[in-house]
Amino acid sequence: MNIITLDWTQITMGPSPLTTPFWAQLHTFGAFILIYWIVGPILYYTNVWKSAHLPIFGGMAYDRFARPYNVTRVLNPETLKFNSTAYEEYSPVYLPISFAMTYMLAFAIPPATLVHAVLVYWPKIWSFIQWQPPKDEPDDIHAKLMRKYPVIPWWWYGAVFMMALSLSIGAMKVQPGLELPFGAIVLAILLAVIWVIPVCYVTAISGQTPAVNTIAQIIPGALWRERPLVNMVFKVYVVQGLSIANVFVRATKLGHYVKIPPRYCFMVQAIGVIMTSSVQLGIKFAIFSGVQDVCQPNQSARLVCAHNQVFYSASIVWYVLMS
Repeated sequence: MNIITLDWTQITMGPSPLTTPFWAQLHTFGAFILIYWIVGPILYYTNVWKSAHLPIFGGMAYDRFARPYNVTRVLNPETLKFNSTAYEEYSPVYLPISFAMTYMLAFAIPPATLVHAVLVYWPKIWSFIQWQPPKDEPDDIHAKLMRKYPVIPWWWYGAVFMMALSLSIGAMKVQPGLELPFGAIVLAILLAVIWVIPVCYVTAISGQTPAVNTIAQIIPGALWRERPLVNMVFKVYVVQGLSIANVFVRATKLGHYVKIPPRYCFMVQAIGVIMTSSVQLGIKFAIFSGVQDVCQPNQSARLVCAHNQVFYSASIVWYVLMS
């Protein structure tokens, strides 16, 4: 509830105030005050959705005993599919009021982002799709200087896409327990393609990256019911695909302004993704192999995996809601 801090790590947990426009900061601050300082406590202390029995803030799902939700009790241990009888015998899912309100707001973000981009920026987007520069934008000095460098061939992008698609299909075949259909991979790519321009537009103008997590959970939850792993993997493809695309666009834009050849930018980022992915997997494997009780609430070194806990809780919520 407190916002007064001199800890720069806490200050920059959201978008950095050094790079976020003042008007966007005011919008964020106003929404924070309204939702989490006024509406949230009112709902909490009036016990809306049984929230007064839980922490007011948190990213964990709970059962009716106010304990962390044990999703294994509502799963068929052999097929990992939803067991409605076990669910009725065990408990509904309860969320802290802050988490529940975050979900309520998150429902509005994906359609609002898409509609805003279409209504406000569609002429420019359409001109880019047609390979025509916008008529109202002059040819600036940066673009003139960058023309002396060769552009990135389209087959480079195609090669990366085919490599990523092949790895996705390979993961689907190597891990049949996921029961991930090929159609889910194609649909996840399509959703990322639809939202990439609106998300990047809003990020570039406001410094705030809109989250489309809910749309990446509602659709697989409705199409592939009783299959929670499909929901989780589908969300990873959509959300991480958009995240990587956003990072790539920002880095390429920075390279444009500091006059780094586009092909070098592409190669550096491609190599960086491969290296960081490999290192990250190795470190995570070492942690899970050598650290006791990792990702547990009472872990002695506080390696509680807060971000992963939110991801896990979200999979529980949509898995139960759509089943």
